[in-house]
Amino acid sequence: DTDGKVIGAIGILRDMRAYEKVVRDLQQSKAELQEKILDLEKFEEVVVGRELKMIALEKEIEQLKHEQGRKHRG
Repeated sequence: DTDGKVIGAIGILRDMRAYEKVVRDLQQSKAELQEKILDLEKFEEVVVGRELKMIALEKEIEQLKHEQGRKHRG
C-alpha cells in the first residue's frame, strides 16, 4: 500500500523431487562410469604388459637364433 506495508505476496513453488531424482541418477551413472574406466585401465595394463613381454621374448628368441647360427658356422 502507500504506507509501504505488504498487502500480498507472489511466490513460486516447485516440486524438487524430480530434480533431486535426476541428480541422484546422474551421480549413480557417474560412479558406474568411473568404475568401468578403472576396469578398462586395469585391463589395458594387463594387455600392454603382455604385449611388452611378447616383444621381449621375440627379441630374445632372435638373439638366441643369431647366437646359435654363429656356433654352427664357427
